Amino acid sequence: EIYPGAAQFGLEVGRGMTSSTPPAQVLLSARPKLFSLSDTSPDVLAWKDVAEKNGVNWGIDVTGAKYGNLLDVFAGYTQGFGETKVANWRQGCKEPNLASIFIGDDGQGDVYAGWRMLMESASAVNASQKVVAVFIHSVRPGDPAGWGDLEPRKYPQDRMFFFGTYASAALQAHSASLMTMDGLARVLRSMMDSHVFTLCCMQNCPGVKYDGQDYQCHDINKASSKALAPSSLEACVKAPCRHEVFCDGQVKSGWRSISGPVGSRCRPLLREWKEAVLAWEQAAGASFP
Repeated sequence: EIYPGAAQFGLEVGRGMTSSTPPAQVLLSARPKLFSLSDTSPDVLAWKDVAEKNGVNWGIDVTGAKYGNLLDVFAGYTQGFGETKVANWRQGCKEPNLASIFIGDDGQGDVYAGWRMLMESASAVNASQKVVAVFIHSVRPGDPAGWGDLEPRKYPQDRMFFFGTYASAALQAHSASLMTMDGLARVLRSMMDSHVFTLCCMQNCPGVKYDGQDYQCHDINKASSKALAPSSLEACVKAPCRHEVFCDGQVKSGWRSISGPVGSRCRPLLREWKEAVLAWEQAAGASFP
């Protein structure tokens, strides 16, 4: 499963401060085309699912995706991969009269690539030649790869956002006038629908059992479902967790262990989600729907 809220975040920053449907997202990758996306790739299907839920014709542009080659590996994960992504951006990831937003992580050159895009965008005249913001998902310990080698400049510093979860990313985007309040709410609701979000809530529920590295989850509204102890259900419905429906069947997640990767990320996931909800409620003067 993809990171909670990732696809919805892409849709909402693409919309910006409007309710229009943005162009499809274009993948900038340094991996060889041998490992290219297809219409049946998990990420492509996840983006398609979000588009259907939002009633829009949107997703990942599979045919327009940009790739690198095996030689990039020898040039280095930071600068080598980053240069390839910048070159791919220059070659045609641009819509007429529309600026771009780059979303990456702090692993394979995205920090370097995003910084270079912002540096070039500072002097760009046409909107289609500009990257107006870079969002970097912090997925590794320590400082982002390549961050210490970058030359300090105000334009990219003001437009590069680091985040741990997509709740934090959406809140920063809203604060920077890159996403509407409705868009922020949709990202937060999308996170709640994630199996990973459910698993993080279940982690704190006494009596909930896990089936090896897959997670056996049950819909309490189905007669055929295995019953959960009332004490477990009571613990699970406390905000921000809702467990009228856990999930259907078994959940297969990229976060393999509730006591390992999932467990270590659950606390910041739920904490940042709560912080974003509180910020939304303060701005809206209403309870989060």
